Amino acid sequence: MGSTIKVLDALPITTAHGAPVTGLSNIDGYDETPYTWDAQTKLPLNPNGLDTEGLVRTRSGEFWLVAEYSPSLLRISARGKVLARYVPAGLQLTGTAYPVIASLPAILTNRKINRGFEGIALAPDGRTLYLPVQSLLLVPDKVEGVAVLGPRTVAVAVANANGLGLGTFGQLIDSGVESRILLLHLNRPLS
Repeated sequence: MGSTIKVLDALPITTAHGAPVTGLSNIDGYDETPYTWDAQTKLPLNPNGLDTEGLVRTRSGEFWLVAEYSPSLLRISARGKVLARYVPAGLQLTGTAYPVIASLPAILTNRKINRGFEGIALAPDGRTLYLPVQSLLLVPDKVEGVAVLGPRTVAVAVANANGLGLGTFGQLIDSGVESRILLLHLNRPLS
């Protein structure tokens, strides 16, 4: 085995008009504040920015990506163009250079800052996506700490890869020994 990695190809993620997307945060007070490399100077927000955390490729060559901002599910063409960005219902993400569809369950807006979707998996059927949230949702309240007493919810969104349906399953984590599974939404249309 070798000790090097060889990059065979690179595919930039671009807007509908071909401009590269950035990694800058989108919404002031909702996403992390962006700074320069030395954490001294604030950078401007960018509605097209993505903090991607995982990707899968479909049989057709398209990609599905997840991002921590919002959190978001993105459908990307085989050439890297953002075809659609799915965000939680009620979230106002304006000024993007690609379509934004606010159709994910609204409860996902209760994620901690910079703790949105952390990965993505495509089921063997080639049609079902699983999108785990990185950490506990701030439900039933907006407590900022991780070590809290009382129940908290962890969410996994489930989407149909052809854009026809979405469900979200949450696991309510109790402060005691037991936890129970809570079905939050099922078969909610993505568009």
